[in-house]
Amino acid sequence: MSILNQKEAVYSSIVNILRDNGVEFENGMNVKPMLSKEMKSSVVDVIVNGFIEGGITMADESKTKYMADHKELRNYTIGLVNNWVAKDVRLNGGAKHTIKNPGSRTGSGDDVIKTLKTLRLLKKDDADAVAEIDLTIAQRVAEIKPKTAKAVALTQEQIDLIPTELRAKLGL
Repeated sequence: MSILNQKEAVYSSIVNILRDNGVEFENGMNVKPMLSKEMKSSVVDVIVNGFIEGGITMADESKTKYMADHKELRNYTIGLVNNWVAKDVRLNGGAKHTIKNPGSRTGSGDDVIKTLKTLRLLKKDDADAVAEIDLTIAQRVAEIKPKTAKAVALTQEQIDLIPTELRAKLGL
């Protein structure tokens, strides 16, 4: 038995379930509207069984976390299927996947932010406290947020290519 990676396992399971249900499928079609709840549940069942039988790869940390609890494994697999239906161009109509809310997960693994969010829930009736907590959360997110802009240095050759007027204005 060959071992599939998770992306290929989701793809082949969806294709097989669609074809078993008489749905015509070609690469690049958007499968989301084609999958009924029952079909999606069948896809998840196939993937879960693949994990249990060892036919689908899973990182050791994930095995430790999900394999001990069938409910956790199923929840993981539902997210996995949703992820690849959205991202795999063979399944999403050929569209490049874009993140709906980029940066929204920043700080989600930070213990300070988790604690502040819990405190915010406890103080939800105190508007002043909530405002202070929100400010502290925003400051913490700014501290830990990855820096996207990289410092770039120009070589003298590159500087020489810049028009003289612009170099003078910029002090280069």
